[in-house]
Amino acid sequence: MRRLLWIGDAACQSGFARNTHALVEALKPGWDVSVLGINYLGDPHRYPYDIYPAFSGGDPFGIARLPYVLKVVNPDVVVIQNDPWNFPVYLKTIQKHAPTVPIAGVVAVDGLNCKGEALNGLALAAFWTQFGLDEARRGGFTGTAAVVPLGVDLDVYKPMDRLEARRALKFPEALKEAFIIGNVNRNQQRKRLDLSIEYFAEWVRSKQVTNAYLFLHVAPTGDQNGYDCQQLARYYGVEERLILRVPPVRVGPSDHVVAQSYAAFDVQMTTTQGEGWGLTTMEGMACGIPQIVPDWSALGEWTDDAAVKVPCLTTAVTPDTINVVGGIADKAIYVKALDRLYRSQWARRELAARGQRLVAQPQFRWAACGLRFADALEQALAEIPEPVPVEVGAHG
Repeated sequence: MRRLLWIGDAACQSGFARNTHALVEALKPGWDVSVLGINYLGDPHRYPYDIYPAFSGGDPFGIARLPYVLKVVNPDVVVIQNDPWNFPVYLKTIQKHAPTVPIAGVVAVDGLNCKGEALNGLALAAFWTQFGLDEARRGGFTGTAAVVPLGVDLDVYKPMDRLEARRALKFPEALKEAFIIGNVNRNQQRKRLDLSIEYFAEWVRSKQVTNAYLFLHVAPTGDQNGYDCQQLARYYGVEERLILRVPPVRVGPSDHVVAQSYAAFDVQMTTTQGEGWGLTTMEGMACGIPQIVPDWSALGEWTDDAAVKVPCLTTAVTPDTINVVGGIADKAIYVKALDRLYRSQWARRELAARGQRLVAQPQFRWAACGLRFADALEQALAEIPEPVPVEVGAHG
């Protein structure tokens, strides 16, 4: 059987990891799959294929381990799932140690000014949105491409009773009937949790709201460039209104507990500068929670009419030489959106119903996403010309 090496998040609680395992599951019938697992520490796992820990001596992306894993797996194709700016070092390493092996990519494009030329050399680049593909083309990507969305498990992420969810999460009695605005995201610079705190504070102050709380459920990724949310909430005068859940690094709660967190919300918000997809928004929709999102990058595309989309009237550029141009959702318009959903149960119910209808569409099942990628990969590999044999002459 043909051998495939997948490089990406695995056996951890991240959206990248969910996509890894969904797509690998679809690839398994035609491929012997092994994974170089980013954010995987080597503990026992439940997946029916080999996963090699990427981390080695301060190298979280597994570049140092890659030559060894290439030699052990001896793949017929390599698939990399990552951000565009991380591809060049992978391509250089693979081309050095396995120069004839085709390389495909699953690429997260979360804003304008994508360095698409960094993806040239891939046999296939799969993007989660048309926005992502278009931005890569504008940035110089010229290769074969496909658009493959992300999915959501409706058996896990589904509506449940709000009071029961709050009891299961052990909320104090005073919060059982409160109006809760939730945000589920990593605490990193791009996610802009600072804006969620600032906009929430402006809303409760300017609209004199007395029964609302902000619930920040932080992903267990241990990011080092995020925010001191407790201190910011104190600065903006809403520390007593902040519910902050920060699990230990890499030890996130179960999917069921995350679903309970969504179900505890009255409204879900994100003030991210940009998203390659925005999986937590989709999961919240599946749980029947109305959404407010910036009208930017992926969230401006796939959410359609199923979320309140706030215009981004200013921009911010991601540092560390990444240079992705993100959008900043307008504060005044965001506050109005929060207030409208707070005061109108009908508006919340209508928006929640739209979200559930959207994510119930068959293209958003994980199995469908995996098959779509598998088909695109097979087609791209079939188009690679066979190497021309070199004829040896009589004196060769």
